[in-house]
Amino acid sequence: MAQLYSLTGVPDMAEWMNDEILYWKDKGYPLSKGCVEGFNRFISVDPKTRGNIMQNFNKPLKIFEAESCRLATSASDFDFNDLRRKRMSVYIVLSPTGMEKYKQLINLFFSQLVRVNTQTLPEHDKTLKYQCLLVLDEFTSMGRVGIIEKSIAFTAGYNIRYMIIYQNDEQLESDDAYGKSGAFTLRKNLAVEVVYPPKDVDSTAERISKNIRQENR
Repeated sequence: MAQLYSLTGVPDMAEWMNDEILYWKDKGYPLSKGCVEGFNRFISVDPKTRGNIMQNFNKPLKIFEAESCRLATSASDFDFNDLRRKRMSVYIVLSPTGMEKYKQLINLFFSQLVRVNTQTLPEHDKTLKYQCLLVLDEFTSMGRVGIIEKSIAFTAGYNIRYMIIYQNDEQLESDDAYGKSGAFTLRKNLAVEVVYPPKDVDSTAERISKNIRQENR
């Protein structure tokens, strides 16, 4: 991704694309049909439209301007395919400011993790012998991670499980997080809910109170 962002700094992207098509064709290793068609579509539009396209293309890649981000994503010492094959611990540690800055990168990380590990069921591949637990402390600080909301209903079948830690229902239900509907979906698909005594009576306490059967002894 960082290398892709570095390519956007060329003075004339259309000229660069055309040069690449000709260069690799002359070398005897022509670019794929899909790649050439994509390049030609970009080349064929007017310069103003190309500028708008590049502006939209660059926006989500701005995080790679930071050298620390480029270095952190330049290599990996683990493979998502091995999460259920080998014992391992993977940590994502970000400062509060970094959490806000790298939200898109976090979304990409979890999207890849879930997609790679929901291709094959454990019963169809005996090498997938371990369960993978995602411990997500201060869960809502990551913002909305769409893949978790969409996949939580079926990932257990692939031995992918979630431990979601957050302060109260208001956090989970906020518009910046999952909203009421998304929060309901997440809670509904968690097998166990652990609640610590709240300082104040809030909506979380009221919800728990309604869900617990009261008995007088």
